[in-house]
Amino acid sequence: MERAGYKGYVIESNPRQLADGTWSINVGIESHEGGCVRSANYHAANTFATDLEATEHGMNFGRQIIHGRVPGISPP
Repeated sequence: MERAGYKGYVIESNPRQLADGTWSINVGIESHEGGCVRSANYHAANTFATDLEATEHGMNFGRQIIHGRVPGISPP
């Protein structure tokens, strides 16, 4: 698991191991505004051979969501 601040948000990449031994992306994003915390979880269909690889791609996925580069998905 990796957790880091980015452009006013907090991204947490916490991959999940699948039954076949591969890893999938599981990302949480939080925003903190005016004493209110908003959060959302996101998943992607991509799979990776290692936990580390999935963690790194999850952090990148979170940054892409924050920048509005994932169609149909917006940050909290």
